[in-house]
Order: sequence, then structure tokens, then C-alpha cells
Amino acid sequence: MKLLLPLLLTLCLLPATGHAGEFDCQNPPFGEAIAQFDGFHKYKEAGPVSYYTHDDPDCGIAANKYGKPEIAYAVVDGKLYAQIVTVVSEELTRGIKERAALYKAGKIKAADLSPGFRDQVNADVQPKMKEGENSSELIWNFPDRKLRAKFKVDYATNTVKLNYYYLPLWETLQDK
Repeated sequence: MKLLLPLLLTLCLLPATGHAGEFDCQNPPFGEAIAQFDGFHKYKEAGPVSYYTHDDPDCGIAANKYGKPEIAYAVVDGKLYAQIVTVVSEELTRGIKERAALYKAGKIKAADLSPGFRDQVNADVQPKMKEGENSSELIWNFPDRKLRAKFKVDYATNTVKLNYYYLPLWETLQDK
């Protein structure tokens, strides 16, 4: 069976932390001040979090059969807190639903949801899984990278989101 999930996960597989200099949307410098980078444009605020787009809105990823991703960045106290990748595609959500059913049935491991994740995580690491009537959510914590990855699929709207959160800033928000 052809894997549909690799597309989304290869958009921004486990970005690294701590890069200085020019902004690299495929390896966001989480925890660093965005003021040092050109090209960010604030479009929304929600409490202590500000949301930005960047001059490279699709991170150099060409449109394909699943559509063109939208990428946003969340900032807390002037520092890069999260990267939010959104794709709307009926074909992609249908493929993910099939893979998620195999995962739930114990026929594949979490790392098998995408070949890209196999390179990034121990195959035995299992994410937290939440399921709603029309949605699925997988959450991985990567303490060595100080990141949390949240993969959410809304089957009713055919929306797939892959968010990366910088854990030190995420923890500060838990107190606000």
C-alpha cells in the first residue's frame, strides 16, 4: 500500500534547535528571538502567543497531489515557540485514517506511520493517542531535542496539522 503520511512528515521532520543566522524554515531555531530574522509578519495574537507568517510561506515545498502546505509560527516573549504546518486534502486524510486503523489494531508501530519517523524515533516509542468522533491526534515528546510533535487529523474538514512545540516555552505557558 502506498504511504500517504510521508509527505506531511517530511515537510519538517523534527526540526533542530539553536541555529543562529539566516532563518531556515526546515530547521526552525526554536527558543531564539525572531527579531534577528527578516521576513516575519504578525497576523494574530491570542493571549501570550503571537502568530506569524514568513516570506517563505510554504518553506520551499512545492504543491503536489495533496495541495500546498500552509506554515505558521507561534512566538512567546519574542522567541520562536512553535511551527504549525497545515494541509487540507481528502486523499491525505483518507490514507492517514487507513494507517491509523492499522496502528490501533496493533498491526504497525507508531514509527511505521511514516518511514520518515522511523529515522527519528525508536520504533518502540509509542505516542499518546487521542481520538474524537471525527479526529485523531498523536503526540510525541522528544526531550533530547526539547520538542513535542503533535500530529492531528480532522476527518470532517480533511485537515492535517503537524505542529512542533519548543518544550521550554511550552512549559512557561502552562503557568499563564
